[in-house]
Amino acid sequence: MGVRADVTYLPLGKRCAFGRAPAVAGDHLSLPKEDLASRDPAVQARNLRKAQRLASERAVRPEHGITIYPRFIGPGQIVLIEINENPVPPDTTHPGVAWQFSGRLTDGPVTPCRVVDDPGAFDMGTAGPPPGS
Repeated sequence: MGVRADVTYLPLGKRCAFGRAPAVAGDHLSLPKEDLASRDPAVQARNLRKAQRLASERAVRPEHGITIYPRFIGPGQIVLIEINENPVPPDTTHPGVAWQFSGRLTDGPVTPCRVVDDPGAFDMGTAGPPPGS
């Protein structure tokens, strides 16, 4: 597709350290702390709409797996994708997420991944059934 990409696969619970590559212009989302912590569906929907306008969100999305949209990738830009896969398939005895994804644009350069622990990776939030169900 003519897209320059850096793709890193890691086990769930690990991630690349920040600082691998600079963000592109127009990719900074500034939200008040109370909006980030809010569980109000209207606030969450507003935050999502703002995030969907970011350059990276338009270029690479977790749709139908992972979809890259070359028309939103500028000349010389690189798509930086990190995929974290759970080595243990989630089931009722081991609930959790199967995989995580992050994708963004950078003008580069992309430095090598420095693998660090991501202890929050196994937190599935409120995605699971309520206790006792």
